[in-house]
Amino acid sequence: MSYIKKIEPRRVEIADTETGLVFGLSQFRQPMDEKTVKIVGVPGVESVDMNFKPFDLPAAHIFKVQDGRIHEIEAMGTMMPYNSKTGWE
Repeated sequence: MSYIKKIEPRRVEIADTETGLVFGLSQFRQPMDEKTVKIVGVPGVESVDMNFKPFDLPAAHIFKVQDGRIHEIEAMGTMMPYNSKTGWE
C-alpha cells in the first residue's frame, strides 16, 4: 500500500522448510500523507478515502511459501501512536 512509508524493523523469527511456513514480526509506519488510495481491480471503484491520523501498526505475520514464492499471508496487528517504540530497540 502506498501510504505505508516504512516497515521497520523486520524480523523473521522462524522458518519451517518442510511446511513452507515462515513467522515474522514488523512495524508499519504510516504517516498518512495521502488522503486517498488508488484501488485496482474493483469495477466502479477508483479510490477510497484514507482520512486517518498518522499511526503505526506492529504486526505478526505467517507466510506460506510454495515453489520459492509467497503464496498467502495471514497477519494480525494493532494500531499504535505514530513512531512508537517497537520493543526491539
